[in-house]
Amino acid sequence: MGCQYNSTLAYSVLRTQDLHDQCHSPPSDAEDLKPDIIQSRHWLVQNNQYYSKNDNLFCFGKPRSVLLCKLEGRLKGLLANSSPLILVVHGGHRQTTLLQKLNINLAPVFTLDTTSCPLSTPDFLHLSLKRLLQAFSIPFTGDRLHVAGNDAHFTLRVLLMIAVTDVQRELDEAPAWVPVFEAIA
Repeated sequence: MGCQYNSTLAYSVLRTQDLHDQCHSPPSDAEDLKPDIIQSRHWLVQNNQYYSKNDNLFCFGKPRSVLLCKLEGRLKGLLANSSPLILVVHGGHRQTTLLQKLNINLAPVFTLDTTSCPLSTPDFLHLSLKRLLQAFSIPFTGDRLHVAGNDAHFTLRVLLMIAVTDVQRELDEAPAWVPVFEAIA
């Protein structure tokens, strides 16, 4: 029957081509810019009983079950059009360790950890995801954090706001992509 390993695994994808398209042909109404270009998945590895109790906690879709033996193939299949892959994590040691334990190599060209991205003050380094969401005024529901799929999604939103904060600090005039990033975040 295989390994009885039970865990949640999640990922979110923000294709740079989709972001480029949003930036170069922005809709006339800012409300049309939505974070739904961030595609998120939340999986329970092995034990599908978990979802019957917790499926309402994933905010960005429906959780799915996957067998451990099929996980790598499913991940690589879904990420096949996301090359080159840049892995974005928040305090990513646990995530990368889990992938290594599961013998899954996604071969990212780079890994960004939002806990180590320099912001305007050193006080921002190593903040929790919740504190970064609050600092950037990104809407969230507190009881929905620490759900793998939600955290993956919010981590990408935080990364967009880190870029916005950085460019606003460094440039006198903000580039045209700033409102797009802010609307998505």
